[in-house]
Amino acid sequence: MQKYPLLFHGKFFFFFIIFLDVSQADNYCNDSIVNTSIQPPPYEYYLNNTQNWTIYELSNSTGAMCSDGSNYKFYHIQGSGSGSKKFMFFFPGGGYCGYDNNDFLTSCMTRSKTFAGSSKFSGSNGSVMQTDVSYGYFSSDDKTNPMFWNWNKILMLYCDGTLFQGYLEDPINFNGSNLYFRGYNNTFATFEYLKENMDLFDAEEIILTGSSSGGQAILMWINYIKQYLPSNIRLKGVSDGGFFIDNVNQNSNCHLFRTHMMTIANYTNSYNLDIFQGCKYRNNTKKFYKCLIPQYFIEKIDSEMFIINSQNDFEVLRTVYGLHCLDGGLNNCSEDVNEKIVKFKQKFLKLALTLKQKKTTWGFWLRRCLEHFYIHSIAWIGNLTVYSAESYEEQNIRQAFYQWYENGRLPSDIDVKSYEDDCPVKGK
Repeated sequence: MQKYPLLFHGKFFFFFIIFLDVSQADNYCNDSIVNTSIQPPPYEYYLNNTQNWTIYELSNSTGAMCSDGSNYKFYHIQGSGSGSKKFMFFFPGGGYCGYDNNDFLTSCMTRSKTFAGSSKFSGSNGSVMQTDVSYGYFSSDDKTNPMFWNWNKILMLYCDGTLFQGYLEDPINFNGSNLYFRGYNNTFATFEYLKENMDLFDAEEIILTGSSSGGQAILMWINYIKQYLPSNIRLKGVSDGGFFIDNVNQNSNCHLFRTHMMTIANYTNSYNLDIFQGCKYRNNTKKFYKCLIPQYFIEKIDSEMFIINSQNDFEVLRTVYGLHCLDGGLNNCSEDVNEKIVKFKQKFLKLALTLKQKKTTWGFWLRRCLEHFYIHSIAWIGNLTVYSAESYEEQNIRQAFYQWYENGRLPSDIDVKSYEDDCPVKGK
């Protein structure tokens, strides 16, 4: 197996899984409390319309593999002309093991039999597959996406169930089947392949982006990718619906999200990955969740970022906060719950505005509605807009993102309208 330098001290070790005694931690949930009753959304939910992608399968000698042990794959569209030395990556979302109201291993096993844990459903090596990515900055249409249409595009396969991170040398046998945890290998092996075979290190510009849990993943990865790449490459990141914040879950009266993050870290030896070497909590088994939840580490990111998010993030309010009445919109919730939503928004905005003051080169597009992610939807060119009190402009994502990326304008598109203005009944 190839030994990657990003693992702790550049070497592989045989690690013992460290299981946290959650009863001793501050307001963790006990093992009997499971969470959200929300199933991971289907893969196609994130993407719209079709493009032709070439499938690349990585050898298992790289250590990369999906949860079921199948070889890892990624998808590629070749850049051309002015975009031939420019790369953009997309890390799709899809929750994580334990997100589906099951314990960690049961959930991982369920995922391993689907696209969320196996590459068996993703076509053969070298074949061309139509995948629904046409709107947004991944579009190859020069009319809807004139800035990025001809770039190299890399679509990562999310099939590890643990946020594109984690490494276990040996699988865990569960109910007679092996489960593999190689999210770190999957991510890094893809970059190594592109370095060796597609001249990634000769790139002029690279953008990392992700939606939902994929947006969370690129926030965890981008500092180390910056160190990995030659310093002359222009690197920027886009997190879409990935600015997750910690909150007491209203159903369980404990911090369910941090409990899930600690479970993932314990099972996948996250503590030993160099992608977390800048996290001051890396050696603290009770606080390590802060290395995975963006609220706690996002200020330490030293690459320029564009943050796209709802101030009333539909998925976070349902899952992290536990407000399931939102399935029917705000009108379906009690006055008490609506007051909690207001407090959640205030907490989110306080964090976002503090971040904006400290990160003066970052861009923000923070919409008010009950929605979750945007960049690969009609929001890119449509009428889902944000009205900024600073610029007195109402802009969709493309307008704000283009101005930030190309002209250096620093949009502060933080919606000041009330929720009731033009929002759908519920957003996804």
